[in-house]
Amino acid sequence: MGHTVVVLSSGEVYGWGGARKGQLGESVRAQKVVWSPVKVEGLAFRATGAVCGREFTVITGDREKGEFVVLGSVDNKWNVLSDAPALGAVAGYRSIAASWHGIYVHRGDGSVLAWGRNDRGQLPPVDLPVARELAVGSEHAIYLLDGGTVLAFGWGEHGNCGPVADEQGNVKGKYSSIPLPTEGGSDVLGVGAGCATSWVIMS
Repeated sequence: MGHTVVVLSSGEVYGWGGARKGQLGESVRAQKVVWSPVKVEGLAFRATGAVCGREFTVITGDREKGEFVVLGSVDNKWNVLSDAPALGAVAGYRSIAASWHGIYVHRGDGSVLAWGRNDRGQLPPVDLPVARELAVGSEHAIYLLDGGTVLAFGWGEHGNCGPVADEQGNVKGKYSSIPLPTEGGSDVLGVGAGCATSWVIMS
C-alpha cells in the first residue's frame, strides 16, 4: 500500500502517504503525497478501526449499527465506491477487510459480502459456506470454517490458495480446500493473508 492510517482511542483518524485518490480525505487530495500525519476530516461517526486498499481506505465505526465509510478511489475503479452497501445495511458485522482492489464485510451470521475487482476470482463464490474467520490478502481470501477446514479463492499463482489453480494461477468462481497436516491431533487456530501469501496457525 502507498498510505498508512491510524485510529486513536479518541476515535480520531490520522493518515499519511499517498493521497491523490482521496484515500486520506478530500481536504488533502490535492497534495498527492502527505509526508506527515494529517487528521482525516468529515467522518460522520466515531471511528473504531481502519483497513487500507491500494487506493482507498475503509473507516469503521459501530459494528452493531453497520457504520463504515470508503474514502478514496475517486475514479470508482472496480466499483469500490458505487457497489458499497448503504450505511446500516450490514448492521452487526464482525469485521471489514480489504484487498488491493476489494472490500469484504464478514457479517454477523458468518456470511461475507464483498465487492470490487473479480477478474481473478477475488470475490466469494456463490456457494461459499459461512466462515468462522476471514483473512484477506492482496488479491485472494482465506476462510476458516467451523471444524477447522480452510478454504481459499482468488489470485493464487504463488500457491497462496493451495495447490489447485487454473492456467492463469487463479481459483476463480470456486474455492479450494487447503490440505493441512493432521498428525498429532493439531487444531487450526486461525488464518492470515498478505501479499500473495497465506498463513494457517495450528496448535
